[in-house]
Amino acid sequence: MNEPFTFDRFLALPRLSALKLSPDGTRLVVAVGRLGPEGKEMKTALWQVDPAGAARPRRITRSAAGESVGCFGRDGSLLFTSSRPDPDAKADSDKKINALWLLPAEGGEARLLLAPDGGIDGVAAARETDAIVFGAHLHPDASDMADDADRAKARKEAGVGALLFDSYPIRYWDEWLAPRRRRLFAATTTAAEADPEARLEPLDLTGDSGPAALVESAIDISPDGKTVYTRWMDWSNPPRMRADLLAIDVATRERRVLTDGDAWYDSVKVSPDGRHLVAVRTTFGSSDEAAESTLWLVDLATGKGRDLTPSFDLWPESPVWAPDSKSLFFTADMDGCVAAFRVDLADGAVTTLVADGAISDLCPSPDGLTVYALRSTILNP
Repeated sequence: MNEPFTFDRFLALPRLSALKLSPDGTRLVVAVGRLGPEGKEMKTALWQVDPAGAARPRRITRSAAGESVGCFGRDGSLLFTSSRPDPDAKADSDKKINALWLLPAEGGEARLLLAPDGGIDGVAAARETDAIVFGAHLHPDASDMADDADRAKARKEAGVGALLFDSYPIRYWDEWLAPRRRRLFAATTTAAEADPEARLEPLDLTGDSGPAALVESAIDISPDGKTVYTRWMDWSNPPRMRADLLAIDVATRERRVLTDGDAWYDSVKVSPDGRHLVAVRTTFGSSDEAAESTLWLVDLATGKGRDLTPSFDLWPESPVWAPDSKSLFFTADMDGCVAAFRVDLADGAVTTLVADGAISDLCPSPDGLTVYALRSTILNP
């Protein structure tokens, strides 16, 4: 006899998220969230799935802290974040740092790359080199990550728990924008064969950018690893808050603004050939006119941008480039579902790929013939 579907059984269902496909198209990795042993919180582990369906899915990470999918590196290694303890360091029960780890393509033990005191927030990897970019949180006046750790230690030893604000904003949704602020860092991963114990030597690309210039900013890196792209927020004229597209030269740290403050840009993605940048562009709207959302394409050689979906009457989200850089895949809410679409750069033609259920985490295969995704329906969540 079937058991009744209770609220406890509902909570016990595994949650799938953050699907990623390896560069060679042979491995899918997905985050699987389940209730922890005490039944009070969700714990996430990473599982590997065979795209061909020939092998059973298998769990590839295991820790009490859980893990979050980051991205695949050029060589097929998997970058992920976790607050699991450093196995080579003295245990500190008070510290739970969201650190950056690397799991080699051939499997085995994951190794710690970097554990800044304020934690890692987001990571992207270049397609053609071992360059990566990631976010980390440091105190405003900290010169580097070691200095930041010293400041945190002094603050703790002095028993200071107060937050001092001298500028706006002070809070972003449920996050206090103090005492640390987000910065962007670039680094090069060291091949495990060369030095299995090597840690990253990050380059601070932005320094202290203000209270919220980089809060929740999407990041991407050019295929050659020489340029980082992100969203740069301007809170100087609330409530009309700008979010422009920004290019940062890794070698010189020079910044180049790609938009002119006319809208809110997000979901930054650079094309595999490095020629274009796409982002979701949302207008500010007014009391007389509703905001509009579209895909915005920037030619990185000329700096000119154009609306890629001018006649599309839905709000596009989560754009992903096709391997040949000639089209984009994206999702949009449609008739109570989250549908998947493709748009061609040449003529702007939009094709509906899947119109039922809720589609997310689009992952085009290297040959361009298949798109993997997560799909949730009422009967199959």
